Amino acid sequence: MVSIAAATLLVLLNLVTGIVSGSLGLVSAGIESSGDVVVAVLTFFATRTHATKLRAKRMVRGKGVRNDYR
Repeated sequence: MVSIAAATLLVLLNLVTGIVSGSLGLVSAGIESSGDVVVAVLTFFATRTHATKLRAKRMVRGKGVRNDYR
């Protein structure tokens, strides 16, 4: 979640600074950084979905409770 917020803040700062100063380099850096936001969001949901599936799989096998002392 922190990476999403940081990437979004970086995009906004680049875009606003670029527009205010008239710098096309900063505007293009902001547009390029928007890909980082997309990747961070996709990674967040992918890991969350995977963790949910793992928890469900463990519950089906009866290992949801830590009672298997190996």
